[in-house]
Amino acid sequence: MEYIELRPKNWFYNLSVTGFLEVLADQNSEEIEKLIRDDGTVLIDRKIFAKHRELDIPEALVRYVNYLVKGENLDEWLGSSRGKKSQKDEEKKKEKYKEKYKDLQDKFGEFGYKLARALNMLFGSKTPYQNLVQQSEWSHFFEFVTNLERISEKEDTEKCDICGGKWYLNLDKAAKFTRRLFRFASTHSSEFGSSVGDFPNAFWNNNSSLLVCPLCVYLIIHSHVAWTRLSDSTSIFINAPSFKVMWHLNKYAKELYGAEKVEGVKELFGMSLIELALKLNLQLGKWTMMNIEVVIKSKNKKVEFFSIPHEITMLLLDKSVASLLFDIGRTEVLSWFLDGEFDKILRDGERHFREALKSSDSTTLSYSQKLFELYALVNEKRKGGAL
Repeated sequence: MEYIELRPKNWFYNLSVTGFLEVLADQNSEEIEKLIRDDGTVLIDRKIFAKHRELDIPEALVRYVNYLVKGENLDEWLGSSRGKKSQKDEEKKKEKYKEKYKDLQDKFGEFGYKLARALNMLFGSKTPYQNLVQQSEWSHFFEFVTNLERISEKEDTEKCDICGGKWYLNLDKAAKFTRRLFRFASTHSSEFGSSVGDFPNAFWNNNSSLLVCPLCVYLIIHSHVAWTRLSDSTSIFINAPSFKVMWHLNKYAKELYGAEKVEGVKELFGMSLIELALKLNLQLGKWTMMNIEVVIKSKNKKVEFFSIPHEITMLLLDKSVASLLFDIGRTEVLSWFLDGEFDKILRDGERHFREALKSSDSTTLSYSQKLFELYALVNEKRKGGAL
């Protein structure tokens, strides 16, 4: 098969796949639209794991490296030191780093320093996947990712505890490197993985030895990319039973938050659904709409889930309702809507209507009419059984 098909599973797997897609989209956003299908699945071209046409590492890694070091000052990184150092000390540090990564520089040229920086960002000290891959194992890691091009599903293979698949690669599972890769631990996720040894993580039902398939090993190291980070140090991910829905909702959430159009989790979720309704002509099934949720990761690594009632979701995804909410453009009105407090929308419309009559303000009058129209439209759809 030319493609690897991925289906939505648990939120952590979905987070990892979405992060992987975001890295691919950074170079070619149109490519993603071809990969995510209307049935909610994703098709990954196996060639993404083949070696780059110029560099002796997989295309997928080249893209990830470029994504991670985008905007990085490599000279500054090579010469960085803790505390105040003299220029002479900084130069010594830079030379020490250059010597440390000389083999990569000799093999890959200037890209070698990018590669070293990216791998340190992933697997170095105080990083998301600390010590998953040691520096002495980098070449083994390159080979491992290249081998993903020939991964296959095999019935007598143990089922992966992350994706539920039976993905097989002919690897030496007894080797220290592969043993570390295929048992889910804090090296795979400093936040959700169990400690190495005898300390299980309650997040995974106190199981300290979850099996990770070769494909998930690579996908998981993209999981940190998919979070939308908020100013209060929490992070969110919008989870759904469709990668197409997830892809667009999380993209909208990042764009909306980045543009400072909305801050709260509830309102950010609501606005993302409105954007989905207005920009995409998706025909979502009832089951999909009932299972859209926000995964909220707090600063202390606690995970919570937030969702809105099915009826509210269906209303938001109605194009006429979404268009009115967008035109009204007030976070307060959206909050009432998300809480199902539609009478507040009516009362606010009445208040603005009285103000418009007193002041003869056409703008206020127009605003009040939009609120009345929204209230009437919602009532019509709720009473008419359209939901």
